[in-house]
Amino acid sequence: MLSCSVVFGIGKVPAAAPASAGSSGFPGNSTAARAGLHRAQSIAARELLACLGALHGNGGAELERDAAGRPKLRLGDGSLLNASIAHSGHHVAAALALQGRVGIDVERIEPGRDWRAIARAAFGPAEAAASLARGPETFYRIWCLREALAKATGAGLALVMDRRDRFPQGAAVDGATVRLPEGDWQFRVSRLPGCMLALAWDMPGAAHAADIPGCGCFLGES
Repeated sequence: MLSCSVVFGIGKVPAAAPASAGSSGFPGNSTAARAGLHRAQSIAARELLACLGALHGNGGAELERDAAGRPKLRLGDGSLLNASIAHSGHHVAAALALQGRVGIDVERIEPGRDWRAIARAAFGPAEAAASLARGPETFYRIWCLREALAKATGAGLALVMDRRDRFPQGAAVDGATVRLPEGDWQFRVSRLPGCMLALAWDMPGAAHAADIPGCGCFLGES
């Protein structure tokens, strides 16, 4: 049993699957390419979420979805917890809220992506300016933070693309509680090998990064 508000992990889809087919929230990606890896990503994300449920001390966890399509995890004792999953390229991530709401996002770093155009189209003015001034790492941090918040609130792509400033400070929100129009939220954002990861949750308490043998995770406890 874990004494925290959120437990999360990140893993990898088997290398045999083509990374170019990875699912991503970025506009302009080919639907046909995304479909090539979707099944492997879904299986890996479900397995990772089940592992997180097991860490909470309950066997037989099952993935469910609410009326809006948001993932929930039904634990062996019958309790239903808010969950979030994400995948991009070979990377998959999952988070489980032991209380409150949670959202997670992972994005594969793609050198050829026109991140400047995406920042101008989706971000608030201060966020876009920060991205253009500081470079792609700041862009990916802001994008992933917006995605994680959108998943946690259930607002979806409309929030990600609404051109309202939320994270012009970028990496400064890591480990912080931030007051937003959507309420008070805590955030983690980290640059990992080949990808960016962000986590958002709305309850006091720590986020435990799980090291799960057998689930392909490479993110240690923090």
